[in-house]
Formats: sequence, structure tokens, C-alpha cells
Amino acid sequence: MFGLSMWELIVIAIVILFVVGPKRLPDVAKSIGKGYGEFKRTFNEMKQSVNIDDNNIQHPTRVQAREDKIKTYSEQYKSQWEDKFETTAENNEIKKSRMEDDNIKNS
Repeated sequence: MFGLSMWELIVIAIVILFVVGPKRLPDVAKSIGKGYGEFKRTFNEMKQSVNIDDNNIQHPTRVQAREDKIKTYSEQYKSQWEDKFETTAENNEIKKSRMEDDNIKNS
């Protein structure tokens, strides 16, 4: 436990017994136990709140659905813009060919 051998734990227990004294040792042990219990309860509550927060986080399926929706919208707008630019490019080519035809006729 914590890298301590049995002999080290015994020495620590004897030192605590001398520091605290035999009369106060039960009270100290009780307060240590209550403190440990309070720590454990607080830790479990914190862990539970983290789990609740994890459940509120978006699931991958929801994220995937949103990404698919975004892709659909982006493809739709992309095709609209491509159509617009292709039409503009075609009109420019037609205009150029007409200008060339006009230049040839005027020459």
C-alpha cells in the first residue's frame, strides 16, 4: 500500500499513538473515518455529476446527422454556385465568339 512495507506502517502507527495518546486515539480514528466517508461521498457525487454531464454531450450519431445535413446544404449551394458560374462562363464564351465574329465581319 503506497509503497510502504508492513514495518513502516507499524512504525507510523506507533508514532501516531505517541503523538495523539491512547485516550484521544479513538476520537482521532472516528474523525478520520468521518472525514474519509465525507471525502468518498463528495467524490461519488462529483463522479455522478460528471456522468450526467457526459450524458448531455452530443452523441456521435447526432453529430454525424448534423454533419450529413451540413454536407447536404453545402453540396446544394455548391451546385447552385457552379451552375451560376458555368452559365456565366458559357455566356462569356458566347460573347467572345460573337465579338470575334463581329471583328471578322468588320475587317
